[in-house]
Amino acid sequence: MNAPQLKERIDLHDLANRLGMRRNGKGNYHAPWREDKNASLSVFDGRDGVPRWKDYADEEKAGTCIDLVMLVRGVDASEAVSQLHGMYGIPTDPESGNQGPKRPLPKQEYFWRNKDRKHKDIQKAADYLIKVRKLPAEQVNKWKGKAFGYTDWVPPNDSVEAAKCGPAVVFPVQDEFGALIGRNQRFLMADKDESKMTNRGRVSGGMYLPTPSVKRAPVIWLVESPIDALTLAAAGCPAVAFLSASFVKSFPLSWLKPTQRLMILADSDKSGRKAAATLYHRAITDGITAQIVDWFDNFKDPNDAMQNMKPPKKEEGDKEDGEKEEKKKDKRTEEEKREEKKLACLEVIGKQARKVNTDLFPVGDAPYIDDFIEFGWMSACVCRLDTTSMRYEREDGGEGSKSVAGFRVYRLDPIVVHDLSTAIGGQAGGSFSRKTLVTYRRANSDRLQREIIEDDEDGNPATWRKLGGRLHNFDLLNKLLQPLGRDRRSKRETVGVFGLVRVGDALQAVDARSGFLTEEECIYSRLQIPSAPPETARPILEKVDGLLKDHLGIIQLGWNLGALMKVFFGFWPHLVIDGHSGSGKTIVANQVMRRLIGYECKEPSELNTEFRQMKILGNHVYPVVFDEISRAKEASIQTFINLLNTSYGGDQTRRHGATRKYLLAAPACLVGQDNPTESDAAINTKTIQFQMDGKKVQGGLFDPDAPFPVLEWCEWLKKRGWTRAKAAERLQAHREVLEQRLMRRKGDTNLDRLVSNYAALQVAIEELFVFSGYRNDGVWKTVVHLMNEHVKWTRATRHESVAVIRQFAREISLLHKHDAHPPYRVDGDRLVIPPQLTMDFLHKCGHSFPIRTNRALVKHLDTDGYCVERNVAKSINGRQFKCVVLDLKKLEADGVDWPRNTDEGHE
Repeated sequence: MNAPQLKERIDLHDLANRLGMRRNGKGNYHAPWREDKNASLSVFDGRDGVPRWKDYADEEKAGTCIDLVMLVRGVDASEAVSQLHGMYGIPTDPESGNQGPKRPLPKQEYFWRNKDRKHKDIQKAADYLIKVRKLPAEQVNKWKGKAFGYTDWVPPNDSVEAAKCGPAVVFPVQDEFGALIGRNQRFLMADKDESKMTNRGRVSGGMYLPTPSVKRAPVIWLVESPIDALTLAAAGCPAVAFLSASFVKSFPLSWLKPTQRLMILADSDKSGRKAAATLYHRAITDGITAQIVDWFDNFKDPNDAMQNMKPPKKEEGDKEDGEKEEKKKDKRTEEEKREEKKLACLEVIGKQARKVNTDLFPVGDAPYIDDFIEFGWMSACVCRLDTTSMRYEREDGGEGSKSVAGFRVYRLDPIVVHDLSTAIGGQAGGSFSRKTLVTYRRANSDRLQREIIEDDEDGNPATWRKLGGRLHNFDLLNKLLQPLGRDRRSKRETVGVFGLVRVGDALQAVDARSGFLTEEECIYSRLQIPSAPPETARPILEKVDGLLKDHLGIIQLGWNLGALMKVFFGFWPHLVIDGHSGSGKTIVANQVMRRLIGYECKEPSELNTEFRQMKILGNHVYPVVFDEISRAKEASIQTFINLLNTSYGGDQTRRHGATRKYLLAAPACLVGQDNPTESDAAINTKTIQFQMDGKKVQGGLFDPDAPFPVLEWCEWLKKRGWTRAKAAERLQAHREVLEQRLMRRKGDTNLDRLVSNYAALQVAIEELFVFSGYRNDGVWKTVVHLMNEHVKWTRATRHESVAVIRQFAREISLLHKHDAHPPYRVDGDRLVIPPQLTMDFLHKCGHSFPIRTNRALVKHLDTDGYCVERNVAKSINGRQFKCVVLDLKKLEADGVDWPRNTDEGHE
């Protein structure tokens, strides 16, 4: 992707967050390159649609995403572009001569690139749009070969009529990812009784865009046919076509951003009204601001209005201007006159569209006023768009609407919110609460908002004042809302967790739309689980398998997708990738895998506070990657390692306020040259490790056609009938195989959890092979090799009790920083400690470990072979304590750096 494409696609708010910039609430940002007390850096969309920023305290500093990285990171433009590619996992444009083997084009893309858009008779399609469809010639000529093409293909069977096969105008159909999946063809010579159009390829789940920039527009018009989309585009209104009323249930909506608005303008016939209502309810359910528009009273659709509308009469000017105008008219040709009429009609259509948009979404703080009639009141669709105003008959016999509140309520959805701990817990069901999801819009807002309220709060006026503000007549509002809340078809069960989780007695793939997560609760509050056709899984696996030597690409992809199986296993290991600079670890982890799975990649600067760490690891089971975590602060790293220990098995906790809960369940991938987990005994048995040095395969960059079908993978696991019991059975089978090949030495302990990690990885890879239809048995040898290397690397540092004693030793060496004195005594090569006081001391110093009680500490020390005596009474500075006596030489051999400069105990 080149620099202009980066400028168009990267969200500056997301980039500012990745760069660690502080924000003033939901307003401006603090400029990081100077002292900025007033938050003077603003982010906005430029007139060309490109996201831009400006520092109003220093107006010379402004620009795009590249300029922001240059200033914050202090790098030049080329390095800024490189860092943006790395941060967002976007592959760079391959250089000439290093593109690797040329991949074959998909069938529909081949037709469009080589035949339809380059047809020698494409002018026939342009003439059809100009003469029959009355589109302006200048605009059509710009679109020729880009927004439409031409075909005259006719099958060799003489019984098939030519009008049903060609010649035709071709409109390319693409999916939500931008890949060409089919073609919509409009016949040029079709009679009234014959079929006017046909579809080639897979059109269901696709859409037609006149230009790629339509996706970035703040207001998008949704119409039925591609010709209607071209008509509105010519009038200056960005439009997308859903192609047919039969495709509305599969029309993709996930590409829309929360800040965009959808104006649904379907055909005025019965099927069009039905399609509009379906699209409207789908959009509202997904939290997308949408409105049905119905302002073509006498015409079926925008292009019908374009063909049959009479241009408005111009007002007469003075005599001189009139004479000049007459002279000009005499010189104009008939073609020029027709073009002028078209432009006049387009001006009317564009003006009316903008007026409808302004009326539906007024700008300003004033509440809605009486006699305000919202467009799109379509009783035939059972789609009542305005639920906070009532209709009445005016004295003059007309119809008006009386406002009862200063806001609009669009939907009331009853939802059942299950407890977080049951989302990946072993028991189905669990505690839950009934709530109501309110979808509403304030008077001074141009987008929908969603809020969850308690089930019994909908009859409380204070609740509605808190949500929307002004109430004119609450009793009447309550009556109007009652029918809206009786629709139980929209009832949903969910949990506030992202990923494949347990919802009640069933499994469900919960994404940002159904999780109702806020930005403060989860980094994936806006991400939707990537989706693609299931048949794309096999070619992706084949490419991934050829990406790295020893099948490490499959290992990494299996780890990513296996993280979603935590609901079955109850745990999932973290992944540690070591490698020197240039080994390719960042490209594979942050670019290739991120494009396939859609996970987040975090910088070390984002771990500065415990709140950010909780937000990154909390309320989701989706993978998250950390690049060069060793560059973070030492105190932050230690806190983060403790959180990783907790997230291994999933643990619910409350932090930063009594009302904020976090389910620490996220698996982390740590990428770097010097990972802090190498010497931490509590975490290295909860990881899978491999090195990237010498594993990168030379060649072009990995360029998948589409993301991996993660959503389809989740649905497939549900259909396979996976349960905790089945997962335990499969896990045990793989454990038995790995135990036979485990290179265990005498005295090796704490290997059960380590073997379980690699067994779980094998189960996930095996399921991935069945799902995709691709298989390579060489992967199993790689897993065994990685496991045995892991055992060898961590032989001395995989005991969790060592982590506690090591931290105890560190606090002794930093004793002057604390008021408390650690209780211990050194007798030659024996260390005497009272377990209860030791754990209390470490907790006061701000440390937390998976070993949380004194009994657990003694048990681990004894199991790991460090105890010489246990539960003995010893004197420390004249006081008696129940202590354990440890072998200090063995502790030091296993990595405990005990301060030998003192041999006196402390009380």
